[in-house]
Amino acid sequence: MFKKIGIFTYIGISITLIWTILYINSLYERNFSVDYVFWISGFFLGLLFVIIDILYIEKRDKIKILDYKRLGVYIKIVLVGFAALVIGTVLLTIFIFYLASILYYIICITIFIPAIIIGLIIFLILIRTSYAKIVESKNIKFFYIIIVLLIIILPMILSWHLLFATQQDRLNIEHLELSSDGTRLLLYSKDHYIISPKADQDGKLCDNYIWDTQTGEILLHETAKSRIYFRISPDGNYIINEQNKTIISVSTGEIVGRYHGDFQSWSRDGKYFATTSFYHSLIRYNDFFIWNMSNFSVCTSFEGINHNYVELSPDGAWLVLYDEKNLIKMYKTFSENTSVLWNKTNVRYGSVAWSENGDQLQIIYYKPFGNISEEYQLLIINVSDGQELYNTSFEVSLGKGAENKIVHKAFGLYVFYDADKDKLLFYNLSGLMKQHKIDDLRKFDLSYDRSVMAWGRQNGVVEIRNGTSGKLIRTLKTPLYEFEKGTPGFEIVTLIIAIVFLLLWKRRKSS
Repeated sequence: MFKKIGIFTYIGISITLIWTILYINSLYERNFSVDYVFWISGFFLGLLFVIIDILYIEKRDKIKILDYKRLGVYIKIVLVGFAALVIGTVLLTIFIFYLASILYYIICITIFIPAIIIGLIIFLILIRTSYAKIVESKNIKFFYIIIVLLIIILPMILSWHLLFATQQDRLNIEHLELSSDGTRLLLYSKDHYIISPKADQDGKLCDNYIWDTQTGEILLHETAKSRIYFRISPDGNYIINEQNKTIISVSTGEIVGRYHGDFQSWSRDGKYFATTSFYHSLIRYNDFFIWNMSNFSVCTSFEGINHNYVELSPDGAWLVLYDEKNLIKMYKTFSENTSVLWNKTNVRYGSVAWSENGDQLQIIYYKPFGNISEEYQLLIINVSDGQELYNTSFEVSLGKGAENKIVHKAFGLYVFYDADKDKLLFYNLSGLMKQHKIDDLRKFDLSYDRSVMAWGRQNGVVEIRNGTSGKLIRTLKTPLYEFEKGTPGFEIVTLIIAIVFLLLWKRRKSS
């Protein structure tokens, strides 16, 4: 029965079995990195050994095992499986339409392509056994039926929890921000479509929350029909609504002031904030406004200054910015004094931060190389004369597709998220201080006094942790909402067209 199967086939089978076990483990247990190119290459390696064995036996015994007729049978099986995959995908997207854009890709990469390779290995083994006649038979419709049922039913079973569990989900986190002492947390969600309650005819809502991190109580909840960006004051008593340009009291929820322009940053003491206004004509120029929080009015302004980033000093006395020419400029808030602190070409800035007393300025930047950077650079400048006091590099690259990023900017403490390893890395001037393992990080913030940190996950859960030890203090969860299932029109039309073509092809064959 196995006389046409040699040692290389057994090696190929062993490699395929080992790779299959590791691959499934990587998908569900996450003990290994889910690198699909790596795993699929392992399946191809097993297939290669099987083909080498066939070629060796053909040469040794002077027989023909592989031919176009036999491969044609397998190609038909693959095409039937592909048609079943399309049908199964349509059925899935009817129930979980919000995943329709990525569902087909996931099924192809994680299920169908490995199944094709493994199926070909099995096929190449069967045609060398006593079962060859069954495989080569013209009447193997039952085999097609089994494949179709498996490809349609298995993904449905694996996705059962998505289809019929609760039909609810938590709000995805777009932004979170802690007050200076970590007692207040601002969070706003991405826009989402819901069944209940309705926001408008489209059911579209955006939610903004202020939490008390010590009690878990929601202090303020604002809902809007479009995305609104809020900014919390350092003391946690006020928030800025960037859509309608208002200042809102957290304790009362009432509007206490209004401003104009686009919000840029707070001073660390919370007494001032900066806004900008943009104008476009033959020459583009910008205006800056510094607002006093004591009476919610403009205390000083600047005209015609190009910029890419703005940051106020801790006491609001200085305004620092970098422009399109990569110049770091500093303006004295209540006078016309200005100075150029630093000029570096061909760099991209990650963050700018002041020291606590405002006498030094920290710049984190990197040199772009396509979508990948070799490392981040840290620079500390003396504000009085622009002298470089410290210049070093971090060991964290931007990673594959620029996934790694700075998630917190503070003077003397730098937090990076390494997406390749799912780790938060905490650095100071001496190097790596500590690291925390975290899966699916969405957003991160650390309070100014560094007593509290918050990180949000993809599933709408926020963990409040001790800023030093990382010990969990409290878990906050965004509210559940019922998601609205759209009609997968494109998929249904595609399925109808495919059925029509199959019927026409069948009619032509029968005639």
